[in-house]
Amino acid sequence: MDIYNLINSKAIQEHCKKIKHQFNTEELAVLIYRNKRMSIDEKITAYQELISDYPDMEVIERMNCKHYDSVKDMIQEEIQRIKDLRKEIQTESENMIYTYEICYRNSYSHGFEESENFYKNYDDVCMALYQELKEDTDNEILKIQLIKRTLERNGIRIIEKYNIENKQLELINIYSTNEYPETDGICLNIPTPFKKGDLLTAPSRTIFNAETDVEGGKTVFVLEWLCNWNEDFQKILDKGSHDSSDMNGCGYYISNYGEVYYDHIFDYDSFEYFEGELKGNARILKAMGNLMKNKISFNLFFDTYKYIFADKVCKEAFDYGYTDEGLRLAGLSEEDIKRIKG
Repeated sequence: MDIYNLINSKAIQEHCKKIKHQFNTEELAVLIYRNKRMSIDEKITAYQELISDYPDMEVIERMNCKHYDSVKDMIQEEIQRIKDLRKEIQTESENMIYTYEICYRNSYSHGFEESENFYKNYDDVCMALYQELKEDTDNEILKIQLIKRTLERNGIRIIEKYNIENKQLELINIYSTNEYPETDGICLNIPTPFKKGDLLTAPSRTIFNAETDVEGGKTVFVLEWLCNWNEDFQKILDKGSHDSSDMNGCGYYISNYGEVYYDHIFDYDSFEYFEGELKGNARILKAMGNLMKNKISFNLFFDTYKYIFADKVCKEAFDYGYTDEGLRLAGLSEEDIKRIKG
């Protein structure tokens, strides 16, 4: 298999290939699991190749992953998990119903929209999905989730995730809400080409309350920190202290309020360089990145900020319960404080 093609990010793919980085069998299994392009059948084939052609190794115990003497046992369990869930979701069950959720291109950052229709068997819900695709003449449907769940809204759910390819459903993942595979709990240390101040994109769902600036559900942000820039990151992983939620970075983005926010951004293996054109308030992100890289002065940055955000009251940025003294220490006047808290 092309091991570098398993990585979600094209930029990281090229970087790892350039430096000839090698992944062990466990890491390749996790990359297959995390891949957002491969179908379930393609993943099973890739897993089977790992079992037959790649060296065995121990899997250490982690906070969300048990110990295995053989990584191939873990991989075989993942194959069996997929097969069992595929059989279970297609089997009609008492007190279980089927429905689906759709994610549209123009509303990706808002997540999936739940259907109001319910079905008693798998075939009927599949027919409904294909009818949705048939009626989607503008190709606005980006992703679909088929769901089998108990009659209680918060009960157990089995979920199939589909990408759409040429009006066809391509199954890329299946899971149950009452259990997660061991591969989901493993954090990877993948070399990246990214530097502080780089303008990147990430899946919108990994950034809270962000505007979507790129078609296809990507949000633009300025990278300030990445988890594996820590020199001790691999030592931390070798102790089993992290899980997949720690595959993140921190950066600045434009919120739905139109203001600059700073937060964690997850799934760094999906980060890409942004090479498009920023619009509106998001234009400030380029200035921020170049300021971090010492390419522009503070004066130029602040003049640019004032120009982009001219005549805009940034009251939302102070809705965190700051004290008056804290606002004074931030350089704000008594008049500013009255205006903010008024």
